[in-house]
Amino acid sequence: MSNFSFVTDYPGWFFLLSLLGGLIFAALLYWANPFNRFGKRLSLLLFLFRFLSGSILLFLLLGPYLMQLKKETEEAVILFAHDNSSSILLNPDSAYYQSAYINKLDSLTGVIENDFPIASYLFGQDIREGNIPDFSAQQTDISQLISYLESTWKNKHVGALVLFSDGLFNQGINPVYASRGLSFPVIAVALGDTTLRPDLALHDLRYNRTVYRQAEFPVEVTIAAQQAAGKIAALRLIHKGNIIYKEQLPITSNRFSKTLVINIEPSESGQQRYTLLLDELPGEISLANNKRDFYVDVIDRKQQILILANAPHPDLGAIKTVLDDHYDVSIEYTKNIRTISDEYSLAIFHQLPANQSDFNLLSQFTESNPNTAQLFILGSQTNLNYFNRLQTGLNIVQGRGSQMIDALPAEVPEFSLFTLEKHQQERIESFPPLNVYLANYQEVVSTQRLLNQKISGIITENPLISLSSTADGQKKGFINGTGLWRWRIYDFNQNGNQSTFNSLINKIINYLIVQRDTRRLRVLAENEFLLNAEIIFRAELLNPSNELINNPELQMLIVNEDDNTQYPFSFSKGENNYILNAGRLPEGAYAYEASTDFGGETFSYKGSFRVLAGSLEARNTVANHEILFEIADQTGGFLMYPEQMTTIADSLRNMEGLSAIAHYSKRYEPLISFVWLFGLITALLFIEWLLRKMNGSY
Repeated sequence: MSNFSFVTDYPGWFFLLSLLGGLIFAALLYWANPFNRFGKRLSLLLFLFRFLSGSILLFLLLGPYLMQLKKETEEAVILFAHDNSSSILLNPDSAYYQSAYINKLDSLTGVIENDFPIASYLFGQDIREGNIPDFSAQQTDISQLISYLESTWKNKHVGALVLFSDGLFNQGINPVYASRGLSFPVIAVALGDTTLRPDLALHDLRYNRTVYRQAEFPVEVTIAAQQAAGKIAALRLIHKGNIIYKEQLPITSNRFSKTLVINIEPSESGQQRYTLLLDELPGEISLANNKRDFYVDVIDRKQQILILANAPHPDLGAIKTVLDDHYDVSIEYTKNIRTISDEYSLAIFHQLPANQSDFNLLSQFTESNPNTAQLFILGSQTNLNYFNRLQTGLNIVQGRGSQMIDALPAEVPEFSLFTLEKHQQERIESFPPLNVYLANYQEVVSTQRLLNQKISGIITENPLISLSSTADGQKKGFINGTGLWRWRIYDFNQNGNQSTFNSLINKIINYLIVQRDTRRLRVLAENEFLLNAEIIFRAELLNPSNELINNPELQMLIVNEDDNTQYPFSFSKGENNYILNAGRLPEGAYAYEASTDFGGETFSYKGSFRVLAGSLEARNTVANHEILFEIADQTGGFLMYPEQMTTIADSLRNMEGLSAIAHYSKRYEPLISFVWLFGLITALLFIEWLLRKMNGSY
């Protein structure tokens, strides 16, 4: 349905002026013209042609538009979203879901397509278009699906979402919360099995991914059991085919959980694979969660850190306690040391320099070890004159006297060298104050502030903790106050652990110790991938001017370290980098080498990664239909089961709000752009000229 009207930027009576203008023009030519020799009938006809053409031309000078009001009908779209995760098959009905169920699903889609347009999606760890699941996804994020559908179909007529799922999710937020405010109802088809059967599972495996040879490290694992009271859970830890630990746990209830800490002392360097294995229980159906592989990188020697202080202080013990698990930490005092060796990766100077002797020692160390990272912790014992003479990049200028004051930590949002979790940042801002110098702090441009000083409730521009890096790669850090030990105690008193304090110190130390990568070719990738996840690499190549380029071709060879299977690949070129999607690879440990030739040189980069069989989907296989019911109920939909799927089409036909809706849209087009109007004016003038010509005039 369409309606038409003319609109201009001028008042409506201007249209009458265009008619009046055409009338006057025609009248002057044919009625007031004394040389007119045509008869009355012909003059009237010629007058009419000239009146019409003149009026139209004058009307076009007003710049009119043709406004067309169109009515468009939009049919309700039915969204199909099917859970593609492997948890669907981890139950006794797996054969049904792989055969008869697929046929029923395909038939249902065909029936509904006769009445409504359909958009079908598969979801797991990601979302893609499709309607036939293969149940290969190793993670499930239902909240991500809901957010995706909301944004994709915003302002469109969605009749309903038919959600096929077992209600289990292991990524994202609770989908019940995510679905609040959905503008369309959800019809939930409850898949999977809610029956509780005997099952053992390995949950919450925690370990350090990098450890040191002949240094014991803990592996913490939680063993869960259901419907197995009175039975025994037999656990084994296997390394290179040898059982290095075993434990038998009596299961005391039908909802059993116990956490074990296993200490391992690796005797070999390199990448080591360990396997945790629970023996099968009688009647246990799902065995996928009985086995977990994990890898650790065993290195020969810890990096060494020196803590050099003017005198004993509780800060020293607080810092050493955090670092002892990962580094060889030595505490020395300046009165007992004449020189500092070059074996340290980081030197922490506590309240130094305090005097001329300290200044000489630190100056000598800085000159002879330009690549060793430095962390200065400043306090009341620090002599600021000597400190400023070290030219560290931080200059502290005091007024008269040496006044110390308490300063609370305040977040600096612009800090970008590493990331603290939001809850950690909030906890840090509640930590007790440090004792700092009341002074003017001057920094080099390359410095980034992690925390500022908050004094008497006012956030100042004075740094409390800051980090910097020189052009040649040397890194320095500054903690401009003492009292860190109070932070550690406060963290434990408030939160029951020191995780926030430990994380803060570890991140600062890690930034200072990690050396800048000066290689011209770099490959960026994760160290671990779940089975069936796509393995993505990104690579960067720098020319001698440190500019990103991607002119030469970049090749990569991936080798399975278990069976030596080789996978050759070529990178695709991005805007100024390289991208490679290696697809999905079997479980195991892999080594890779990327290589290219540029400017007569060969560049290569070696690395490794692992593909883990441990699936998040296997950790919980009992379907959660309660979540599906809540989603359907709060959106105005309903819950049904696979055996009721044939009734979905009838339910949709009877649902309110699924009829087509009408939209009206206005379309404006300049009248002068219409070819037919030009043809009309030309025709009027031509006929007028032809009649005049035929009657002896021009």
